[in-house]
Amino acid sequence: TFEVLNLDKSILEIYGKSLRWCLKRKVVPLAIAISLLVLSVYLVLTTGIIYIPPITTNEIQITITTPEEMTREESYAAVDEAMYQILRHREPLRVYLR
Repeated sequence: TFEVLNLDKSILEIYGKSLRWCLKRKVVPLAIAISLLVLSVYLVLTTGIIYIPPITTNEIQITITTPEEMTREESYAAVDEAMYQILRHREPLRVYLR
């Protein structure tokens, strides 16, 4: 346990020295952080990863849940209205994610 305490003390001393150095030269750590952010954004944009792939089908799947207070006829009417609103579009639908 004595060696562990010495190791902890030496780590704290190194951390204290590096912290004092960074606080004296605030521009250097800030420049490093901004550089890493810019590099990360650049690498994400140039790796060719597609987060939302293009849709290659004409099919759509929709799940509609109606409140339990609605009667069966009211639920069918609500679903029919939703189907009408969806099918009346001639142009591609826009998808909004929340």
